[in-house]
Amino acid sequence: MPWPSFFKKMGDVMKKKLRLILTVALAGVLAVSLTAIVRVQLQYRENAASYEDAARVARFEPPKPAAEQSARPGPTDEGPDTGEAADDPLRKALEAIDLAALQAVNPDVVGWICIPDTQLSYPLLYGTDNSFYLTHTWNRAYNGGGSIFIDCRCSPGLDTFHTVIYGHRMNNDSMFGTLKYYRNQDFWQEHPTIYLVDNSGVHLYDIFAAWEAGVTSIVYEMDLSTPQRQQEFLDTCLAANCLDTGITPDTGDRFLTLSTCTGSGGHATRWVVHGVLTQTYDISEAEPSP
Repeated sequence: MPWPSFFKKMGDVMKKKLRLILTVALAGVLAVSLTAIVRVQLQYRENAASYEDAARVARFEPPKPAAEQSARPGPTDEGPDTGEAADDPLRKALEAIDLAALQAVNPDVVGWICIPDTQLSYPLLYGTDNSFYLTHTWNRAYNGGGSIFIDCRCSPGLDTFHTVIYGHRMNNDSMFGTLKYYRNQDFWQEHPTIYLVDNSGVHLYDIFAAWEAGVTSIVYEMDLSTPQRQQEFLDTCLAANCLDTGITPDTGDRFLTLSTCTGSGGHATRWVVHGVLTQTYDISEAEPSP
């Protein structure tokens, strides 16, 4: 065979082999990607099913999303309405929740947290560390979606100056995925209140700030026992606030911080949403406490 023909034939063979190798490699990448997508979707479904089961166990039947049903109307330009919620259907549903039934499954359940007309509606956990419930659901089953849980360094009774609560920022808006929308003023105006029920009653927190906080910021410090440190905490939150809520709390109030990832994949900052306690309804009395 003439040398030119030989080299041309060898070149054709090499091209075919290269195409085959590339085809196999691409097929492998596609298979891995599809497997990862299926795994994530399965994780989402399992996580959702777990929390649907929690609602059934707790006999929690939240009212249908409808602005006209809320006795705490959306805020005006001056800020959210913080009037009485005597006919608030969500508060009534939370008053009727069976926490004892959830605690019979897992004693680490200390309450239920929700923001009206959003996906954020979950049992609230309190563990011995801040890692277990990152990868386990309310019934202690393994799942990457995890749980909504109180920082183990805080009091589970919400009876101190500041309580930090963690949850994953899921891409399907489950868990604390809702919190990313508090970059938007309109979203805050439509969803200004955090509801939380525990054994002591139903607590309503008006959201007053949202921002991207460093993991070493004062937000994550637990020793805020002096008025000076408490004021520093409030000043920091208000100075970085991306919302115009018109709410200026003081050091005599109690605060809730909802903390999640920023979505950028960085480890140095977290997205936080702060609420100030405005009302507590004693379940046995069904009247707001000051």
